[in-house]
Amino acid sequence: DRLKAVGGGIGRPQPGYNPYVHGPYDPGRWYGKADVHWKDVKLCELPGWLSRRSMSPMGIARAFWRWQGKWIEVKRSGVAPIVHVVGGISLAYYFLQYRRQTNERRAKYH
Repeated sequence: DRLKAVGGGIGRPQPGYNPYVHGPYDPGRWYGKADVHWKDVKLCELPGWLSRRSMSPMGIARAFWRWQGKWIEVKRSGVAPIVHVVGGISLAYYFLQYRRQTNERRAKYH
């Protein structure tokens, strides 16, 4: 299927989705086999666990949908999503400006 090969299946349900079993489609939910929760991963198993994460556009979109459903689309979201976005932008800016910051360190030469 050409659309699936080019777009990574954007706009289509996941392969494990069955509308009679799962009900309405939720893009933030994974319908495949459940993996180990990140809190239960041991340090020696971490590289294998990270390699099983999907970094495709659909995987990133699914993570965003999960985050949005948990923090934005609730009745009383509060200030937490704003703190997440501002903190993420601050962290990204820090990493983008890291080389400039390390060149301008004040150091005592002796």
